[in-house]
Amino acid sequence: MFEEAISLAAFHSETHRHRKDIDSVWDSVSSARSLFSQEEDIWPDQCDYVKNSISALGKRVQKFSQLLDSAPYLPAAAVPFRYSLIMTLHKVEDLIDDLMMLITRFRTLCQTPTSETIKRRREIEHKLEELEQGRAEILPNADGLLLQVRSAKKARQPSVI
Repeated sequence: MFEEAISLAAFHSETHRHRKDIDSVWDSVSSARSLFSQEEDIWPDQCDYVKNSISALGKRVQKFSQLLDSAPYLPAAAVPFRYSLIMTLHKVEDLIDDLMMLITRFRTLCQTPTSETIKRRREIEHKLEELEQGRAEILPNADGLLLQVRSAKKARQPSVI
């Protein structure tokens, strides 16, 4: 990802950018949750839209994970504080993988009102709720990471007398 260690300012900037990128696609993912929570029919093209939205979120989450997983290239102050955010991002990646599989299966059944369709729909709705909780954890964890990094850097700076 990087050829040399990035500066603290670059890390701060990259973290903010990834946080904003995740936030920018969230509205379309959020609309997926409302789609699956309603009792109206869901069509195959709506399933495709939901999968595209979730895939876009997944790409952004994966890029953020890659940044944090590249410890040798991160500022030293960031390395010890990144684990909580990494765990949250990996949890969200797993949920996205699960959702992609569930929606792909659901798409083939969505126009056939059966107990299996209802069960799959509820399963997707539940996973979308979990995804929303994961996203809600990403933002404060990213902010907390930046705050901890800034505090650690200030603590290391010598006092001027």
